[in-house]
Amino acid sequence: MVRRMSSRGVAVLFVSHSIEQILRSCHTVTVARDLQITLDTAADRVSPPEIVAAITGRPPRPSGGEPAQATTPNDGEPVLEVHTLRSGTVRKLSLVLRTDRTSGGSVWTRS
Repeated sequence: MVRRMSSRGVAVLFVSHSIEQILRSCHTVTVARDLQITLDTAADRVSPPEIVAAITGRPPRPSGGEPAQATTPNDGEPVLEVHTLRSGTVRKLSLVLRTDRTSGGSVWTRS
């Protein structure tokens, strides 16, 4: 659907933590960490480990390393809030982008 809309000239902002889905669906990959752009490149010119490094600020662990521990988003400062967005097929969307003190990144939460 994202590619179809894009082919019609519609700009699409696609937010996901699924790197594979991003690489399949998007033309451009942009990563923000600590409110700074850390990666902005064509999707066909970047690898999943490069995206992970841009997200975390650290090089990825080699294969076979210890698995990452799951964390829950904490209640950092809101940096963007959207309330009751309606457009086309979107009926009612509310979300908050908060800083995440644990990872130094940002976390989307639905309100």
